[in-house]
Order: sequence, then structure tokens, then C-alpha cells
Amino acid sequence: MFFCKEKKYPIITLHSLAGFSEDKAAARHYTHRFLLFSLGCIAAFLCCFAFLIIPMCIQKRGDNVVPDIYLWLTAGSFAICIVFFIITWRRMVAGIPISPQSGQPMEVYQLEDTVTEGKYELVYLCRQNHTFFGLCSKVPGVDALQLETRLATIAVTYQTPICF
Repeated sequence: MFFCKEKKYPIITLHSLAGFSEDKAAARHYTHRFLLFSLGCIAAFLCCFAFLIIPMCIQKRGDNVVPDIYLWLTAGSFAICIVFFIITWRRMVAGIPISPQSGQPMEVYQLEDTVTEGKYELVYLCRQNHTFFGLCSKVPGVDALQLETRLATIAVTYQTPICF
């Protein structure tokens, strides 16, 4: 996996999720845990972009000499952006969500139907409430439209609402 070693989790099939319902609140709560680092990554990227644009504006005004500090600020903010991205990614892949309904840690499974396709999709289950949500961590060679079409087909086939 990108920046993080793939963990081996127990395998679960989509058919096994037939009695479970999707827990959007748990998915939202899980992703909000990483909001601070994600916003830090975005802020660093925007600073990097700003430090690239400012020298261009200075040169358009007619000043041929652009301070070297802009180059260092651009490189520094880009490095900070990469660091925030790696930290967020690693924590998100390694994190175990807590079910907002039961307060218990959710069980983590790898989706069997995607193993053969080279994907790394994790499903988080709360057996007490019969709820789940999924997270796709790696989709090689598949664009978002193909993934959305595939998930819609799965939801229709098993009559289970699935939102990854």
C-alpha cells in the first residue's frame, strides 16, 4: 500500500453483509477524526500554491529580482503538505473506528470480492447493532465512475445499501 504496509485482516464476503445496514454516522465520525490533519494538508498545499503565484505577480510588475525566500517557502510548505498527507493516510488505514451507537470498537474485515482485483477495501462491522461501513484504501487502475458503477451493481444484487 502507498506509504503504509497492507495489514492482513479476516476476509468477509458481500453476501455476509446481507443482514447489516449501512451506518453513515459511524463513517462520518471516523473520517472526522482525521479532519485536523486533512485541513493541515490542504492549508499547506494552498500556501505552496500562493508562494508560487506571488513571485509571478512580482515579475509581472517589472521587478526581475524575486527574493529567494519564496522558493524556500514553497519547498517548505510542499514538504509540510506531504508530511501531513502521510500522517493522515497512515492513521486512517491503521485506525479502528468506534461505533457511535454502541461505543464499542468495530471489527475490521477485508472485502473478499475485491481481493482478486488488487483492491484493498475494508469493511468495519458492529455486530451489536448490525451496522457497517466501508473504506476503499487502494483502487489500482479503476476510476471513480467504474467504482461507483460497480458498487451500485453490488447494492442492487444484494439489496443492501453500500456506500464506500
